[in-house]
Amino acid sequence: MNRKLRRQQAKINKKAGGADSREVAHLLEQGFGQHQAGNLGEAEDLYHKILELDPGHAEANHLLGVIALDNADYPMACTLMEKAVLANPKHFIAHNNLGNARTALGDFQQAEKCYRKALKFKPDYAMAHNNLGNVLKQSSAFEEAEKHYLRAVSLDGNYVEALSGLGAVQLELGKVGDAEQNCRRALELNPDFAEAHTNLGNVLAEKGAYKEAISHHRRAVDFNPDNAGVLNDLGNVLKDSQQFEEARTVYNRAIAIDPDDAKANYNLAMAHMTDGDLLEGFKGFEWRWKVAGMVENRDFPGQEWMGEPLEGRTILVHAEQGLGDTIQFCRYLPLLVASGGKVVFECQPSLVDLVAGMGENITVFAKGETPPPYDHIHAPLLSLPRLFGTTLQTVPADSPYLQANATLSGQWAERLNQYRGPKVGLIWRGGAAHLNDRNRSASLALFDACFTEPGVTYFSLQKDRPKEDNSLPERFIDLGQDFNNFSDTAAALENLDLVISVDTAVAHLAGAVGTPVWTLLAYPNDWRWLVERQDSPWYPTMRLMRKEAGQEWQFLLQRVATEIEKMEWT
Repeated sequence: MNRKLRRQQAKINKKAGGADSREVAHLLEQGFGQHQAGNLGEAEDLYHKILELDPGHAEANHLLGVIALDNADYPMACTLMEKAVLANPKHFIAHNNLGNARTALGDFQQAEKCYRKALKFKPDYAMAHNNLGNVLKQSSAFEEAEKHYLRAVSLDGNYVEALSGLGAVQLELGKVGDAEQNCRRALELNPDFAEAHTNLGNVLAEKGAYKEAISHHRRAVDFNPDNAGVLNDLGNVLKDSQQFEEARTVYNRAIAIDPDDAKANYNLAMAHMTDGDLLEGFKGFEWRWKVAGMVENRDFPGQEWMGEPLEGRTILVHAEQGLGDTIQFCRYLPLLVASGGKVVFECQPSLVDLVAGMGENITVFAKGETPPPYDHIHAPLLSLPRLFGTTLQTVPADSPYLQANATLSGQWAERLNQYRGPKVGLIWRGGAAHLNDRNRSASLALFDACFTEPGVTYFSLQKDRPKEDNSLPERFIDLGQDFNNFSDTAAALENLDLVISVDTAVAHLAGAVGTPVWTLLAYPNDWRWLVERQDSPWYPTMRLMRKEAGQEWQFLLQRVATEIEKMEWT
């Protein structure tokens, strides 16, 4: 407890409710003294004596709660601190500590309420601002978290934890320079603060400065050698810098410490797959079900399919992640039919019409609808590669495996035939909800500046655009506004000569319908694009064009524009 907080605590002690007697005041003074001296057993005995005289005494309950919190007895800490704030609703320190106990139990929603109550009664309480920033960061409310970290730092310019947390959320907000400055300031104040080393390492990795980033993550591990989470963070930066062998070693160290660490196990699988070991990677990919917030666990009637012969039975397969994942992996549905089964497939509503054309033994329905009858066996879509034993050599890459409705494709052909010359579709940004969207998306302004080749007609394929992209360049013809679902998109793609797209569902769709597509990849890229290759085993008509570590989008786009100039269109 710092000096300022001790003074605040002392004021609360003087106002503490309960038996207004010299004996209680004397016991409280003695207990607090023993508490500050680190004699927790003696302090606990004295606080209990107070509660024998006054069971509802706010400060005795609170300080016993603090001891329980220090001893990691979080349920007891909550119980005691709830008694404290019930007796003294304005006890801002107790509200803050109750929030800490709730946070330790993973109850971030209730913790947030506690910190807000603390700030209601003490608006300049730097610690509560920092703690509220922590739980808001945990729930990805980065903009509000930044405000509270900034307030904490304005109240205490040397608040190391707040500076480090501020740097972490500023990285999420794309304020890389500010993030680096605040993390470095935190380490100037406390060179041994492991969390700041981790946060600075993440900032430096964002900039492509992997060597320095790794050194900071190693420092964090030096301070916490037995912390699986810190090892996992080091493994991530090693993986992202394509040092796969060491990354796997570090992940395995984390798993040895905590075999049930879902993130470490999942990230180990990502290292395998990015490095091309799909067989081992898809086995570990099953850990996705245990990573909080990654996928929705479903409870379908029947048993999960384990790869046994279907022998005429009907299996339910359900899409589980993004649109791009569904487009990429629905290629496995005909394999189920070829192996002797029938399929009912649940997917996103916007894909139903398109995927329904895959074959007569594949019945497609939208998520939220009642499943058609099936034989009480089911499988998640992204588990099919594991169940079919997929390797780089056995990826089912027949193209096209999706086709637009012929009538719809004809209608789009009639519309696009009015434009002369090569027809190139453009996608410069993905959905904002994607975890890595700040890296994978470029800007309309850069696309406008780079794609100026005379004689080429450019089409915007963006269906949803943010306000800043509302006004398209006059030479970019807007098709996306007329896409009602992916059947429309597929029909338009079939009538284009080339698609140039960042890593989005449309890039997958172009590959699935067999349209030539140049996919523009950030660094690090998603596992499915592997490393260094310019082609994709998943899509024969796809060319991969990669940013280098730390490189801005404009350099890649200028290279793409040069490639367009060299094109010999047929």
